[in-house]
Amino acid sequence: MTLPPWAVFLGAGAGASLLFVVGNATISAVAWSGVVLAALGALGAHVLRYRTSRTGPWSLLLVGFTVYAAATMPWYLVPASGHPLPFPSLVDAGFFLSYAVFAAALLSLARRHRDHDARASLEVVIVAIGAGTPLWEFLLKPEVVDQSWLVTLTLYGYPLVLLVLLGMTIRLLLLVDRPDGAGLLLIGWIVGELVADVYYAVSVANGTFRLDSPFLLLYLASYT
Repeated sequence: MTLPPWAVFLGAGAGASLLFVVGNATISAVAWSGVVLAALGALGAHVLRYRTSRTGPWSLLLVGFTVYAAATMPWYLVPASGHPLPFPSLVDAGFFLSYAVFAAALLSLARRHRDHDARASLEVVIVAIGAGTPLWEFLLKPEVVDQSWLVTLTLYGYPLVLLVLLGMTIRLLLLVDRPDGAGLLLIGWIVGELVADVYYAVSVANGTFRLDSPFLLLYLASYT
C-alpha cells in the first residue's frame, strides 16, 4: 500500500523530532535543518505543481517561508555551534520580514473574495492588540524590567504579529464556503509558532532560554 505524501511527510517530521530530542548536538542540528528544508521543499513543490489563478498568493507564501527558513537556520545553528547571537539581531529582522510577506499573501487571498471588506483588516489588528495585552501584562511586562526599548519592542512584537496573522487566517477561512486543509494547516502552524514564541520571549527576557528546551518541539511540529 502506498502512503499519501502528507502521511510520509508527517512520519518523517515525527522521526526528525524524535532525533532532535534524543540525539546529540550534531544530530539535533541535522534534524532541525532537515525539517525546515523539507517544509520549504514541500511548499515549493505545491506552488510549482498547482499553477492556477491562486499561484500569486501561494508564491508570496513561498517567498515568506524562504525568508523564514533563512532566519530560523542561523537562529538555531549559530548558538548550537557555541556562538551566541545578540538579541535582537538581523535574524529577528528576518523573522519579522517573513511575517510581513505572510500577511501580504493572506491579504492577497482575501481580496479575491467578493465579501472581502478592507475595514476587516484593521479590525483584525485591533483585536490582535487587545488579545496581546494580557500576554504583555501578565507574562512579558514583569520580565522586561530594565530592558532597552528595542529588546522590549522585539519581545512583544513576536506574539503580536502572530496574533495578527492568526486573525487574518481565520477571517480568510470565514470568507470561503468550504475551508480547505491548507487553511487549517496554516492555522496550526501559526498557533504552534505563537505558543513557542511566547515561551521564547519570556525565557529570553528572564535569561532562561535553552536550545534543548522541549518547547522547541512546537516549532518543529508547526513546520510539519
